[in-house]
Amino acid sequence: YALLGRQNSSWQPRSDFWVAWLFRHLILGKGETAVLAQRAASEQPGVLTFAFCRKSETASEGDLGALVVVNLSRQRPTSLSLTWGGGKLPRKEWVLTGSVERGARGMRINGVKPGWEASTAGTVDSAFPPRMAAANSKVDVGPASILFAQQPGLRCAALAQE
Repeated sequence: YALLGRQNSSWQPRSDFWVAWLFRHLILGKGETAVLAQRAASEQPGVLTFAFCRKSETASEGDLGALVVVNLSRQRPTSLSLTWGGGKLPRKEWVLTGSVERGARGMRINGVKPGWEASTAGTVDSAFPPRMAAANSKVDVGPASILFAQQPGLRCAALAQE
């Protein structure tokens, strides 16, 4: 399966391209990234969660917590409790949604259909403005969706010990 698909004599990014692009920019970024123990709990089958912490380049910013929630269900939304140690700043969220119909194509990031120009916008915030949520508030993820969330102002060392 290719990350790019040919469409009307031009190459277009497919949904897997955008998942990789968001992961690279929101989770890996620059600096050291650590994988953390699961920070969210879901009783629903087909919901996967992954937590990360990226060390800040400057001590004054605090570190950056990141969460990826994958809802594989085509019918059920999910809601997760989220606790980050010490997170007080608003959380940024980006939701990649696909069609819930089998075989349907098309996806959106925070309601915007992405195109090549988005991948060269400089930052994820400028390409796809994030939705903001209160720190430690519930995370809601619709059917056939992937949520990427960033929580600034954390300390990776403290999170790794929890």
